[in-house]
Amino acid sequence: MGNNIHWNGYGKDHEHKGPGSFEISGTPDGFHTFGMYLGKYGYIFYVNGKEPWRVYGPVSDTKQFILRN
Repeated sequence: MGNNIHWNGYGKDHEHKGPGSFEISGTPDGFHTFGMYLGKYGYIFYVNGKEPWRVYGPVSDTKQFILRN
């Protein structure tokens, strides 16, 4: 599994950060809970209540959405 943040569109200015891939443990019911906390200085990501990674800056002050696929 992997997470990334992307900004500055899809052209030559596109930038992104991510931890690469990481493993998540199975759950009894086969479902997972994903979350993200947007703080003043960065993003903290959660999978099944545990923090697999966080990233500091840039933090956007515009409306955002999470895309999971």
